This record gives sequence, structure tokens and C-alpha cells, in this order.
Amino acid sequence: MSAAAALSLQLLAGAASAAVPTATSDGSSLGNFAGDGWAGFSMSYDYHDSSTLSKLYLEIDISGASAIQQFDITRTGANVARSCAQSPTVITCSFKTVRNGEHFQIQLVLNPSVTASEVRLTGGWSASGFVLGGNNSHGDSWDLCQADNATHGCDVFVDPKLNELVSSRIGDADDAAGFGNLSLTTNTNFGLNKQTAKLVDLPGGQYASVDDNAGGDATGFSWISISVNGGAPLPADGTFQLVIVYPKGTSAPKSFQHYNTENVLTDTYLLCAKGATKINCFDWSNKTNTATLYLHHNGSIRRSG
Repeated sequence: MSAAAALSLQLLAGAASAAVPTATSDGSSLGNFAGDGWAGFSMSYDYHDSSTLSKLYLEIDISGASAIQQFDITRTGANVARSCAQSPTVITCSFKTVRNGEHFQIQLVLNPSVTASEVRLTGGWSASGFVLGGNNSHGDSWDLCQADNATHGCDVFVDPKLNELVSSRIGDADDAAGFGNLSLTTNTNFGLNKQTAKLVDLPGGQYASVDDNAGGDATGFSWISISVNGGAPLPADGTFQLVIVYPKGTSAPKSFQHYNTENVLTDTYLLCAKGATKINCFDWSNKTNTATLYLHHNGSIRRSG
């Protein structure tokens, strides 16, 4: 064997046995969606290796979305969205000279297609080129989420080799839910459920949901279950509105009762006094058969008259 051939074999053996750089990638779905709600996802990548990557590539393949509502990506705290190309079906990014200790963080919010039963992300990070539809065979690569993250939206049940992030549609028309929405509206077609609900002025960057048919109908109207700010308490100055629309001819409500998440009665809401601060009270419009409640709490709202 010639010296050149021996050297060539040594180089090939070295390339074949080269260790994958040390890095961790993870991601999660930020909740399921319903009504006009959006699908939200969070992803991260941390590089821990002593060697330096000359290039790092990211590809996110998207199915079930009609538009990107928000795409934020930071590299160790600095916005690097300019390094990415975006469309409702794929996002690709390329970064130079990635060193030990660097952290990438992504928040992606998508408007689901009208007919989509789910919004699904595949793809991942690679040191040698774009992932190209999830094909990780061509180099050092990392999935969008860890295989042990199934409880947080990482779908490893269809194919363990394809770690996917999934946000599913909640099929009940009486529900509206999503991540990042400033408003959410349930089905406006009256049926057996004689009301429709809308959340307005929601806190940004959080998950919220409303169910206008949550059970109980002592007054002929179902309870309305609401969760804002990801279910956490609102800040002291945090308020939002619950707008309830009733069919034409519905009489004005006398009051509403608020029950907390432990099903304990906490407040009774009466008509807002003229000139007073609008909080924990409601307005009524005879013209539109609409009650507007000014709220500060998660829980359930029950019409009491």
C-alpha cells in the first residue's frame, strides 16, 4: 500500500470516528389551540463543546399553518432574526462561528390553517447543512426536542427517529384557546348554547382560553370558564374583558358570579357605576344583547339572573 493511500485511509477513519460536538437542543408546544387561537412553540439550543463550529444551521419545517404571527430568535441574548429566511412552511437560519457557552432561544407563534387539525414542526439543528425535511443522515445534527419530552409536545410516538413538536386543535366549537392572542372568540353561531364569549385585551405573550359551555345552567345559561396569563394570577394592574353576546330578545342579566379555580365563590359583579373605575363589574347593551365584564381573575363566570 502506498504512503498516500495509507494516509487517505487514516483520514477517512478519523473522519468516521469524529465525535459529535457536545450540544443540547430542546423544544415544547406552548398549548393546543381552538377557535381563532394561535399555536405557540418554544425551542432552544446550547453549545457546550470546547471546539468552535464554523457554521450552525437550523431548519424548521411547518405543516398546518397559514401565517407566522411571531418569530423571535436570540443568540446569547442578541436578536439574530436577520440570519433567517421565513415562510409559513419553512424557516431556515445560518450562523457563523458558534463557540462554547452560546445559547439560542426561539419563540414561534403560528396562525393555524382553517382546516388543520394540528400544527406540526419537524427539522432541527445541524453543523453541516440544512436538515432538509428531517433527514439527519448527512452530518452532526440535533432534533428540535428531546425524546424524553413527550409530555411537553414532543411527539415520539409516530416515529422515534422523528422528534416533532405538535399543537393540536381542540375540536369543541364552544372553546377558543391559543398562545399570544390579544383576543379570543368562540363560535358565534347560537345553537343549544345560547351565548358566545370573547376575551379582549389579553396580556401579550401568554396562553389563554375560554369555554362558553362549561356546564351548569340554573338560569338557562351555561357557565363560562376562563384562563388568562397562562392560568397565573394577573399583576395588580392587569385587567381584561369578557364579552358575552346573547340571542336577540334576551333579557338583561341582574348580576354575574365569579368562582375561582377551586370552585369557591369570590365575587358578585353588578352593573358598573357611572364614572367609577370599571373593574369587577359589567356593562349591558340592549341594542346588541351584549354584556361586557371587566375582570382581573381566572375561574368561571356564572350568570345569576
